[in-house]
Amino acid sequence: MSEISCRDAARHVSTENFKIMNRFFLNIKIRGLIFLSLLFMVFSVQAQKENTDVRAGNRQYDDGQFTEAEIAFRHALAINPQSFEASFNLGNALVRQEKYDEAFRQYRHALALLPDDDAERRAAVFHNIGNALLMAGQVAPSIEAFKESLRNNPRDNETRYNLAFAQKLLQNEEQNEGGEQNQEQEQEREQEQDDQNQQQNQPEPQEPMMSQENAQQILNALLEDERRTQENVHRPPPRRSRNVEKDW
Repeated sequence: MSEISCRDAARHVSTENFKIMNRFFLNIKIRGLIFLSLLFMVFSVQAQKENTDVRAGNRQYDDGQFTEAEIAFRHALAINPQSFEASFNLGNALVRQEKYDEAFRQYRHALALLPDDDAERRAAVFHNIGNALLMAGQVAPSIEAFKESLRNNPRDNETRYNLAFAQKLLQNEEQNEGGEQNQEQEQEREQEQDDQNQQQNQPEPQEPMMSQENAQQILNALLEDERRTQENVHRPPPRRSRNVEKDW
């Protein structure tokens, strides 16, 4: 009896321990579920706040309130820096304010958030990058952006039209630059010809005019020379001596 009682006591102790451990793990599970529920609620609230800011920014953007839209999209990014919609739409709002450098940074950030196989949204980003570059006067880079957009979405006719427009614009710029260079060269040739004509038509250098004093001195010298000449002309010839021959 004592042996059986000992086994029953041991079984009773093991059962009690099992119940205690079960309650312990049950409490951990309940607390874990409560924590996960709270965490989910926090993320849900943040996601709702992010979506609210993005929707508000979209409405303001559509109403032409681009500064207010920028603020709303920045609020959404502060809540979730990995939000593609907030980053992409912020880039659009910045472009409409001609803040092109900041817009390009947001577009690059939006691209970094997308997987390589998300062709449709990558095409949309490159399309808007092309438009922004075109608005900023960077025609050649905009062509490359439109081409990249079409690589991701070849069926986008709007991008195809913008690409053709940018290519035509670049062709006109190159023709105008060539015309300006030819015009500058022609102007240089005309200037050189004018310089040569001026040198040919330039009068011969004249001797400097003498002063009145020098002129008087030269006149006096000429008069003196003439007087001497006159004297020599009117002077009687010298008498010739006679040779008397002696009669020896």
